[in-house]
Amino acid sequence: MKSVKVKVNGAQFRGHSVLGEPHESSLAGALWALRPTRFLRRVPGRETLLVDISELERPFAVSGTTPKELAEISRANPQSRLAVLKRHRGGEPRDAWFEMLHRGPLRSPARREAENLAGLASAGIPVPAALAYWESVPRGLTRPGSRFQGSLLLMEYLPHRETLRDLVWAKDPRARELLRQLAGIVGGMHGAGWYHRDLYMEHVILAERGLVILDAGRARRQDRPLSRWFAKDLAALWTSRAPGLSKRANMQFLGYWGRAFGNATLGRPLVDKELRAWLPLIERRGRKLLDHAPRHVHSDGSPADE
Repeated sequence: MKSVKVKVNGAQFRGHSVLGEPHESSLAGALWALRPTRFLRRVPGRETLLVDISELERPFAVSGTTPKELAEISRANPQSRLAVLKRHRGGEPRDAWFEMLHRGPLRSPARREAENLAGLASAGIPVPAALAYWESVPRGLTRPGSRFQGSLLLMEYLPHRETLRDLVWAKDPRARELLRQLAGIVGGMHGAGWYHRDLYMEHVILAERGLVILDAGRARRQDRPLSRWFAKDLAALWTSRAPGLSKRANMQFLGYWGRAFGNATLGRPLVDKELRAWLPLIERRGRKLLDHAPRHVHSDGSPADE
């Protein structure tokens, strides 16, 4: 197994690459073998579950051969014995081709999200911390989209009771201020060249430290990203917000976004004329999202069950 310590703008975590399937006695093998009573989320090719670090340590402690990476994870996450584990089978062909064209080496889904989390954090965007990733590379040549047999991402667990979508749909009195904060966060993210590509309200949680954006596996950063990617992020937020919000409320959200985005890109907030020029693009992307019936919302804009 090849192991490297990854440093991305000050954030550190360890990455591991193994040829073929990981051995069952390794930490990666133990993570693959976990069978939780329930998953946080489970879709074809990807599972998300909560992991108790103490339970992982117990069988290794009996044999007296605790893996070095497990000790490092415990030191990196001293405040909690819980972590979130994402298990991926295979890769995503579209992202693989994009990486071949724009950045060079292919990355597994787990490595991609780990590095995205570190990059977003360095840009001041509140996201969970990556603790470690593992990727299994099959023997022999494969197509780019299927180069990885599987990959694992272990990241910080942030206790929370509500997503921002829950608060908005419940008309919680805190929702207006939280939406204002979110608009500023997203504007800063876009201003730094990042776009999320899956920015629905349920991917924003209210943790103890404030709003945190989740599911950064599809996020990308470019020096000169196309405006349509920013518009898609904003449209995804709007289509997963509560129905019946006034055009004035949308413009207020866009105004707070434009303040952060403009300050980052132009050294000044966007003015009203510049903001209104974004509206047709956002509305067009929103209609396209609803026409394709994303799993997060019904055609009337109400949230779909997970």
